[in-house]
Amino acid sequence: MARWTLVDRVVGEMSKLRQGVAGLWGVITGTLGGTYRLDLSRVDYAKARALYDNTEENYKLGAGFAKKVVNATVGFVGLPEFKSIGDDAQKTVNDFLKKNEFKAQRTHLNAIKEGDCFVWLTREKNVSKLYPEKESRLVYNIIPPEQVKRIDRDPLTGEPMQYVLEAEHTWYDESGTKKQCKIKQKISAEQRLIEVKAMSPLIYKWVHKVTGR
Repeated sequence: MARWTLVDRVVGEMSKLRQGVAGLWGVITGTLGGTYRLDLSRVDYAKARALYDNTEENYKLGAGFAKKVVNATVGFVGLPEFKSIGDDAQKTVNDFLKKNEFKAQRTHLNAIKEGDCFVWLTREKNVSKLYPEKESRLVYNIIPPEQVKRIDRDPLTGEPMQYVLEAEHTWYDESGTKKQCKIKQKISAEQRLIEVKAMSPLIYKWVHKVTGR
């Protein structure tokens, strides 16, 4: 059974790529000369990636500089360091970060490139035959920001209480028939609720509940 921490959100400010806002790299203000307001709506992730890759037709002339600016910024951002009062815990954390340096760097890149990056650390049963002595392992999961549909927060403290994830999955059966389903997850500190709904051609619902510790 997997154990997990709640999803951590790394946020980069990309106000001009927020939903419903036109333009590119400008600053958002109210009336002329008004106070700056940070737009907290979700980023248009597809456009953000297109600008980074310079595949957005309407911005081909200027977006070619986006990748250089983003990559240069990421290059100056150091990887995080975690300290623990326990020697065993510190060794575990250090080994985990060393094995996931690339993913940690990718987290910085995605946060600046797309405006949002979600990381989910899970403890999963070890199925690798290379290290049979280890019963479980820590996994560094980078979640596509489009899948994080909602974050439910405590109305008083603002602390996250539940994360709602949705994703669509497509596959083909033995006859070549296309199958589609939508997977919805509700993740809290106490449990992980998984709901699967077929989109075509059959309609069914499957719910799986995992209780964490």
